[in-house]
Amino acid sequence: MLLEKIKLWDASHSRPFYKLLSKEEKQELKKIIIEKQLHREAGQLSLKHYRLDQIQQNGLYYPTLINYSFQDLENEITNFINLYGTTTLKVAENVNRASYQRTARLKDRIREAVAGGSAYFITITFNDDTLTKTNEKTRRVYVSRWLKSLTPFYVANIDYGKTTAREHYHAVITADDPPPKTWQYGFIDILKVATTENDTKRLSKYISKLTNHAIKNTTKSKRIIYSRQP
Repeated sequence: MLLEKIKLWDASHSRPFYKLLSKEEKQELKKIIIEKQLHREAGQLSLKHYRLDQIQQNGLYYPTLINYSFQDLENEITNFINLYGTTTLKVAENVNRASYQRTARLKDRIREAVAGGSAYFITITFNDDTLTKTNEKTRRVYVSRWLKSLTPFYVANIDYGKTTAREHYHAVITADDPPPKTWQYGFIDILKVATTENDTKRLSKYISKLTNHAIKNTTKSKRIIYSRQP
């Protein structure tokens, strides 16, 4: 098992093992980290370190860290390393850093789109025939191609109805003209984004929803869809 191989190496060597892994092994390690949610564990360790610094330097109060010390944190880090290795911890931290940077870029791009005054919220749904005859991966391709045909800027994520669990997508695009109200695979709902205070609040919530999907959904078919060029 790759994690066991890494742990044994890290326990007996001082140099990083990551550089010695093949490309396939690096991808496998990242996949394992995400599947086992080790990046979340690493993220919690980083968060605790930050908050302990804030307590020490600025006197801030965190209820979850009452009677918790840097020594406790060090013990948790040591336990993680004993279980998975130093290399795994470093890669998990890199996964978190990449997600944060990607999230920040997406937020900035959506804000810029809205500030330009030509942004639209779109809800994309599928008809029964499409849902029956295609799989989720294929429908994702349909959505991506359709958005790309409309505009050079788009951000979208998959979602499911709260009561029916029916698959659909939400998107933000920029366009000089309103997008079409229909498409061949289902139905479209369009909302022009204004610049009122209420729209700003709604946008803020929607940005959080989009970017949370970018972090939470780790399989290829559920990653956020977005244009590569600003």
